[in-house]
Amino acid sequence: MRASLRKTKSAYHHGNLPKALIRAALELMAKKEDASFTLREVSHRVGVSHVAAYRHFRDKTAILAKIAEEGFYGLQRVLTAANQEANLQPLEQIRKQTQAYVKFAVEHPEHFRVMFQADLHAPGTHLDIQVAKGKALGCLRRATLAAQRQGAISEADIKPMVIGCWSAMHGLAILAMDHQLESPLVESTLSLSQVIDSVAKAVVSGYARERTQI
Repeated sequence: MRASLRKTKSAYHHGNLPKALIRAALELMAKKEDASFTLREVSHRVGVSHVAAYRHFRDKTAILAKIAEEGFYGLQRVLTAANQEANLQPLEQIRKQTQAYVKFAVEHPEHFRVMFQADLHAPGTHLDIQVAKGKALGCLRRATLAAQRQGAISEADIKPMVIGCWSAMHGLAILAMDHQLESPLVESTLSLSQVIDSVAKAVVSGYARERTQI
């Protein structure tokens, strides 16, 4: 999956310069471990003038916005695949989505950090990002609605449940991505996949308990 989102430096042909610039930005982010690159650095890495880069991206923020949009569509793909793998069982879909969400963050840390960069989500800006984000998180909402239709969870407002589930996914993803799950506080004999599965099961059981509270 990572190779499909970020490729190593390679020659580009005319018409593909924007993609080459985005890949170069991602490579610089991986190297620097932050987003402190400049458009000149990106241009140099691709082998074009910074003037050529400005024809496609007006500034660094424009590249970051495109990376975020690309990341959300990549996340949508893995969450959709998780739904299909779960064989249409809504609570199992939620569990699989939790696993897929964390795995995506670990495998694509540069994309993931940019996707949730606060300035890219200011009201009224970067609408393409909001569309892509809505499609990705829509996978979780659809699984929740399906679980309601099957009677697996309550008929209460699903918004708090979706936010709670997403928060659990996202928090675990950040911890895993930053290698914080290797802390002495965490049982060292557990693999990352086991920790992910444990949290995913807790999320699903939390959904199921909602039914008994009505």
